[in-house]
Amino acid sequence: MPVGESVARQWAALGHDVTLQATVAQVAAGRTVALYTLLTAMLCLTGLLWQDFSLVAIFLVVLSAVVDLDGGRGWVRRLVPSRAQYNVVIWPQPGHGPILLVAAPLDTEVPLRQPPSWLLRIPVGLMILSGGGAVLMRTHPELGRPTLFTCAICLGLVGLVALCWRWLADQRLEGINPARSALELAVGQVQRAGLQRLRCAFALIGGDRGHHDGLEILLRNHEHRLRKDGTRVLILQPDHDTLGVVHREGRIRRASADPLLVGALRRLGLGPRRRTTSAARALRAGWRAAAMTVGPEQVHAASAIVAALVKELDEDIVDGSEPR
Repeated sequence: MPVGESVARQWAALGHDVTLQATVAQVAAGRTVALYTLLTAMLCLTGLLWQDFSLVAIFLVVLSAVVDLDGGRGWVRRLVPSRAQYNVVIWPQPGHGPILLVAAPLDTEVPLRQPPSWLLRIPVGLMILSGGGAVLMRTHPELGRPTLFTCAICLGLVGLVALCWRWLADQRLEGINPARSALELAVGQVQRAGLQRLRCAFALIGGDRGHHDGLEILLRNHEHRLRKDGTRVLILQPDHDTLGVVHREGRIRRASADPLLVGALRRLGLGPRRRTTSAARALRAGWRAAAMTVGPEQVHAASAIVAALVKELDEDIVDGSEPR
């Protein structure tokens, strides 16, 4: 039985209003990096014969890579095969008032360390340099040829590293997903809190946490229930570090997280972090969002902080629509 279906049945048995949403999403970020690098390597070799075509194609690939680095969905990534995944959602009771959606990755086991920044930035730098080589082919072919040839070799090697990164870095699955465990504990704690004004939804999101597809699919497919002007999104992000709140999202174009959620989590004792999480996709799609990092030893602390955050937001709602 798929893990999403199993979780949905467990939550439904506890009396929750549950939706099991089937989606398609990419599940291996390393393949995406490899596709970018190997595609650009081929364009470098193509540039030795057709400079104009190669220059335009490399420019389009670089634009797509920049979108992906910022937590978006570039056109190149659409070429990566997707797999069937699930989102599992607990909906709040029908009513009026703002909604807080608390979300975490669905997988029971996840690597807690994100790929290092150089594994993402070096390919982009090489792709830009490849574009420069294509330009040189038009003006100084004696410089353009070795530039394109060298870039093709380097991009090919980086592509192989990206495909093998999990094994080269010994990124073992850690046994549990601390963010998911914290969310499952928080469901019961929030239910016992007896909220008066705030409505709280919970979601376990399918797909690779480096691609963030599952969350955007959930938000866009249920925008009638999760309205942008009445919903905030809190992402619980598995991490190797201590508890923290991600106040800045994105690797190139930085996006500021929702100040209300960040301020509340800072008052609860969380320090600032910089990551690129699913909150970046929510922010760029128009929702107010922030992320909280959860380490393997902080499951209970994280669930308690979520419960405290929900209680604080509930108490701050004065007009039935928004917290102060």
